Order: sequence, then C-alpha cells, then structure tokens
Amino acid sequence: MAYRLGLHRMTGSAAEANRFGRECGVVHSPARTGGRSSSRPPARARCVFSLSYAGDLVPAAFAAVPVGVDAEQVPSPATAADVAGLLHPCERAELSALPGHERPTAFARCQAREEVCLKATGQGPAEGAVEPYVGCGPHASAPDGWSVHDLAPRPATAAALALRAGPAGPSAALPGP
Repeated sequence: MAYRLGLHRMTGSAAEANRFGRECGVVHSPARTGGRSSSRPPARARCVFSLSYAGDLVPAAFAAVPVGVDAEQVPSPATAADVAGLLHPCERAELSALPGHERPTAFARCQAREEVCLKATGQGPAEGAVEPYVGCGPHASAPDGWSVHDLAPRPATAAALALRAGPAGPSAALPGP
C-alpha cells in the first residue's frame, strides 16, 4: 500500500490509474509507471520505482530517473565467506583485509550496493555480481553516471539507493509528507 501512495504522490494519478511496465523493448529495464504504450504519459505521470525487502523491512524508492533500492540482512560469517567469491576482485580484497567480525556487515553493505545498481540499470543479477565495483568500505563507489548512497535502516541490516545522475549530480523527486 505504501508504494501506491508513493506513486500517487509522484504522479498525481489515482492508484488504480497507474499502469506498470518497463521500457519498451528492454527486457531488464527498471519498473516504471506508464506501461508499454508508445504514447508517452505526461512528465508528472512518469515515475521509476524500486522495491525490496529484508525480513519485515520493505524500502521503496520513487524517482523521475532510474532508481534502485535494496535491503539485505547481515548474513552469518560462514554465508558471507561462502558468497564473497562472487564479488568484484577489489571487493574481495577489501573484505579479506577486514577483521573477521566486520566482514558480514561489510558484505551485506556491498551486496545491497550491487543490487541497487543492477536494479537501477535493469542489468539484473543474471549478468553477475562482479560488475559494477561498488566497494565494501564505509563509502560507496558508483558506476559512471550513477550515484550510490548507503541507507541506515536498522542494526543487522544494510540498505542502499542508486540513482542515475544528471549533469549537476543525482536527481530524484522524493514523495512529500
């Protein structure tokens, strides 16, 4: 229900009037309002959105530009170690350099950053987690033309947001109160 309210605030349309779709002809494009029709909806009606969940946490992001949001629960040390081999080589090195007790949180942070980039670009996880490089440290790296921001939802959870950057930096329209 919250995402419908967010879409209403972004588009000005009644919830039932919003048509969902992807960019025409692009299989893994981000979800957006406006459906697949060849006629473009009015500018205020176009909205790209992203949803995620981690346990009972359900973040949603709405923007006028491609956007991705993700939340990840911090995994066990064994799970983080098992899956770390799928990351970018520099991210694997960053994880290895950390004390063991810090690795699960850094892994979850990196995983959330990777997911937001894959969602926002429409690349999808089938392309692999090696690219793009987003880093495991306290500050996110971002692919050219994008901004990646860490979110702090609660302990034992990592979350991030990616936005396509315009000429003056990230651009997004966030719903008001």
